[in-house]
Amino acid sequence: MLKHVIQMSGALSLLALTVSGQTAEPVEYLKLSDIHIKPSGYVVGSYTFSKSDSESSTTGGPTASADSSSDRFDLDAAKFLFAVDYKPVSGTFSLYYPGGSGSEIYMLDAYATYDFGGGSTLTGGKFLSWLGYEAFDIPNMAQITYAYAGFNPIPGYHNGLKYNFTSPEISYGIALLDSLYGATGYESGDGSLKTDLAVEGYVSYTGVAGLTLWGGFGYQSEDDETLDGDGTSGSVFIFNTWASYTIDKSNFGAEFIFTTVDDDDTVLPFAAGGYDAVNFLIFYSYQASEKLSTAFRVGIDMVEDNNTVFGPGVFDSSESSSFRVTVAPSYKVTENLKIVGEVTYSHVESDFKSVVGPVRTSSAFESDAVFVGVQARFTF
Repeated sequence: MLKHVIQMSGALSLLALTVSGQTAEPVEYLKLSDIHIKPSGYVVGSYTFSKSDSESSTTGGPTASADSSSDRFDLDAAKFLFAVDYKPVSGTFSLYYPGGSGSEIYMLDAYATYDFGGGSTLTGGKFLSWLGYEAFDIPNMAQITYAYAGFNPIPGYHNGLKYNFTSPEISYGIALLDSLYGATGYESGDGSLKTDLAVEGYVSYTGVAGLTLWGGFGYQSEDDETLDGDGTSGSVFIFNTWASYTIDKSNFGAEFIFTTVDDDDTVLPFAAGGYDAVNFLIFYSYQASEKLSTAFRVGIDMVEDNNTVFGPGVFDSSESSSFRVTVAPSYKVTENLKIVGEVTYSHVESDFKSVVGPVRTSSAFESDAVFVGVQARFTF
């Protein structure tokens, strides 16, 4: 990592002025503590190939199939982070480009932290969710893709205030947020406490060498404005727990997520829907040498929609699931450059049922996909 430390000390010195034979009184020095400035970031590019085969059917109709394949050279992401430490206050700011056609540059991190000492800190601004086993920043990932092919409920960035306590064995935190999920995506919350106030918290145990036990939750209240574009109208609750254990050259990881949404849609006063979902992840990596390692991963997600009632005798329901298995070797070329490969197989299926009086309709969808990618990660 490139680290710049700028040390500043200054004074308002005495100017030797002589007026009518008299010298001015000395001015006291203005002393500034050391300010530590640390820029960092990364640039990531890749070549990927993907191929998928799918089938869909509806009651009384024929089965339709579709095959597709594509490949792409791309700039996957670029991030520049600027951290300033002016004890006991520190600030962090970052600019992020997510890659892809039509992408914009976002300000992701934008927060200030006050350090009370003894492991306690208070942070305000825009920051990343605590939830999730897999990292947001690509250089911290062991592979290219995420574990869940169908449904991934982990929040991104949001705005608010959070308290954090850290010790050698126990860490915990609680946050008051504008929302769990942003109005337009992962890069920000919705900006309003009125529409859907949210809280997030976690506790972590690291008292055994090589072992981390982590548990957290998020809750977002019912959205009072269903047309604000954030994709939710009912309340959301998410529980997330994961464990990681490192021994010798091996690292083991596992994750469980439960998500429930109670969707009371005010646009459709008869509707009473929502869904329940569970996610499972199993992870293993082996460090063959200082430069070479390989990761193996399995991800499963299952979603079941609650019956959505539109009126007497009119309702629908659906369920979906996905399975993903991954092998991802990586090679560290230098301390700042890493090459990561990945081969992933994904299977997704879903069923939909609709009842309108005596008429019952059902449809099904199934897809198999293969992903192959090579990614170069430059960090600084």
